[in-house]
Amino acid sequence: MFIGAFPYTITDSNDNSTNSRRIVMVPRFRTELGSEFQIFLRDDGCLRLYTNDRWNIYAENMSERLEAAEMGMADAEDIDDVLAEAHGFFGNVYDGKMDKQGRISLTSQMLQHANIQDDIVIVGMNRFIEIWNPDEWEKAKAKKKEKVKK
Repeated sequence: MFIGAFPYTITDSNDNSTNSRRIVMVPRFRTELGSEFQIFLRDDGCLRLYTNDRWNIYAENMSERLEAAEMGMADAEDIDDVLAEAHGFFGNVYDGKMDKQGRISLTSQMLQHANIQDDIVIVGMNRFIEIWNPDEWEKAKAKKKEKVKK
């Protein structure tokens, strides 16, 4: 189970040719996340990390929805809606790897997507992990608090 919010600073990668930077994963998350996982670039600007097992569940569900829509099954969703969602779903996921020291490389594309410079917040969300720019994390929390008040 992934729970808690942890501020971290990212570091430069030793490989200057990759334009990637590394984060150190929260120690208590490392074993459950595993050395290989999926990194999903979410529309809300965070990076979401899924274990391969969890990702496979979501991917299978999306594939089944897409197949049902393509076949015109009675209860199927509109094909254009499902196809658009599938493009965003499968087109925004990347293989992630953690080294033996618990470090994960984030590409410049990932960093830019999440507006990450030097500081991050790693947030455990029970079944997955999110990586946020600290300012965006605070905005997201404030937005959720406002929704609860209404």
